[in-house]
Amino acid sequence: MPAHKTFRIKTKLAKKLKQNRPIPQWIRMRTNNTIRYNAKRRHWRRTKLKFTEELTIQEVPLGTPYLRAGAFHLGKTCEAVNNEFMLCRQETNDPRACLQEGKNVTNCSHNFFQKVKDTCASEFTTYAMCLEKSSNNFSFDQCRKTQESFDSCMERNNKMIRPYFGYFSLTRVHDSNRPKPVEERPKWMDDPKGVKSEDVPTDLPLETKRRHHSFSK
Repeated sequence: MPAHKTFRIKTKLAKKLKQNRPIPQWIRMRTNNTIRYNAKRRHWRRTKLKFTEELTIQEVPLGTPYLRAGAFHLGKTCEAVNNEFMLCRQETNDPRACLQEGKNVTNCSHNFFQKVKDTCASEFTTYAMCLEKSSNNFSFDQCRKTQESFDSCMERNNKMIRPYFGYFSLTRVHDSNRPKPVEERPKWMDDPKGVKSEDVPTDLPLETKRRHHSFSK
């Protein structure tokens, strides 16, 4: 990097962070880490990320009309995988810990649409094109006939029945084989200053006079 560009970057960061010290040299290095600035502690910290090979997976190359056309059957087919991924995200609160679960969701979606392509490609394409061209918000109202044709094909060839309306709004209990993460005990709970006393001290000053309030007679 040229010297004038390096100086410009350092000056810009120094003004933004209100610091007079020079920016460390390793900030401008190309690494597999992401550099973040902690505004509260006023220092840079390095967060370890996964390598590119661990993040690479075959995506589902479909647009919104096709995803919306197969959404009901896809959600029913990959229900357990999706629940496992969402449970992992909520329990760990760390996307890096749920990379494998996310890959399973993508693989399940890819396998589903591959099966649809092999068995009901014509009905599926017609249904998706109807959703795209009949309205500006991909509404199902104008495509009930093509939807019925696609649902019949899925039930006949793949034994998949379209879930009823409101199925995905129901509350469910997901049984996971993944061990539940151990919650870290807050440090303030072990502080002796915050221990609750069992008895009232005998030397505690008590007010013996009657307290008069504005609403008392």
